[in-house]
Amino acid sequence: MFAKTRFVCGAALGLLCFATPALQAEAAEPVTAAIFPSPMLSAFPAETELSLREVLNLSLQSHPELSAYAAESRARAAEISQTARFINPELAVEVANVAGSGAYSGFDAAETTLQLSQQIELGNKRQLRRGLAELEHDRALRDLEVVTVEVQARIAKHFWTLLAAQERLKLADEQVAVATATLAVVEEKISAGRAPSVEKYRFQSALAEARLSREQALLAQTAARQTLADHLGLEAAAPSKVLGDLSRLPLLPAYAGIQAQLEKSPEIARRQLESEAKRRDLALTRANRIADPTLALGLRHYQESDDNALIFGFSLPLPLFDRNQGNVQAATHRLVAAQAQEASGLIQSRAGLVEKWQSLAASSAEAQALREQIIPFAQQTYEAASYGYQSGKFGVLEVQDAQRSLVEVRGRYLDVLLTAHLEAVELQQLLGRAPLSTTDQFMKD
Repeated sequence: MFAKTRFVCGAALGLLCFATPALQAEAAEPVTAAIFPSPMLSAFPAETELSLREVLNLSLQSHPELSAYAAESRARAAEISQTARFINPELAVEVANVAGSGAYSGFDAAETTLQLSQQIELGNKRQLRRGLAELEHDRALRDLEVVTVEVQARIAKHFWTLLAAQERLKLADEQVAVATATLAVVEEKISAGRAPSVEKYRFQSALAEARLSREQALLAQTAARQTLADHLGLEAAAPSKVLGDLSRLPLLPAYAGIQAQLEKSPEIARRQLESEAKRRDLALTRANRIADPTLALGLRHYQESDDNALIFGFSLPLPLFDRNQGNVQAATHRLVAAQAQEASGLIQSRAGLVEKWQSLAASSAEAQALREQIIPFAQQTYEAASYGYQSGKFGVLEVQDAQRSLVEVRGRYLDVLLTAHLEAVELQQLLGRAPLSTTDQFMKD
């Protein structure tokens, strides 16, 4: 009896190997799961100076958000391999006419059946699943591209903010130096009896304000450095200094040119892929309405006569009640929603492009007017007031008012320069470009 059972089991195993050559071929293809590291960089050594290009390269090496999206793209690639797999066959074992009564009380009348069943997919379902998985992989790569631009834009904004903070500290140092020199002139006039002693207190107060402004500028620079370090994923402080020329205004591109570039941006492409994914999902959902038959092949052994016989089977689900109609309707509505979101996103991107371009144009014009007209006039006014004060033509109030005006317009100039650079970064981000292209292509002297 045991020999016969071994014979049946061996036949079943042979039947299994015969029926699944495609599965064995596919199983030979390994799927390797790669791990994308996201190390934390250590602090920079003392007196490290970095340019925008070097800072952006660091962000590509250390930012964990990019690691997450890179891992997701690898996961989508692995899913493409999974969709190529065939449905596993099913092996069934059945023993009948045993443990009964009379002639069926033992195993003498047993009928042992080993059966192998394989479901056959119709409607091109496997190819549709693979096509959808490949599109999802493309979407993941596009997401990685969009997020890379977003991260680099964020880092670039903090870079320009730190550079502006460095310039404000320089301006504050100059204010302290000017206030100190002015106080020395006032003290000399007081010693010579050409000015009342009360004027000394006015300029001492101005010097104290200048020193306070410098302390505030120093704190702002420290905060900007630490913020840049935090966004780069550094364990401690950022570089002691960043290198760049804040006074170089971004070049305002022609609006017609960037409007054409907007249509090719990664964000627009990502929305188009989302609509295409919903369209392919609808096609797969419709294909799932087609019933898949199951073919069966087995071997039956009759213990009583010691005979064997083959068994052939066929089964097919009858779509009487569930024809996947609800899922088809849901997939149709999701396709309509994705197409509407794609159109809405294009409208928003175009509106944002106009807004960013106009803001950059306004900031560039204001910075140019400050640099070429307002600051020189304020500088001449201050110099004239200082000279007039030394010669006795003007009083202390005129000098202080001229000095305050010069400080305000120079501070305003730094603010406008920073605004222009930040808006240029945002404009490049909207176009799907790395901020470095702003430095390389959108700059003018």
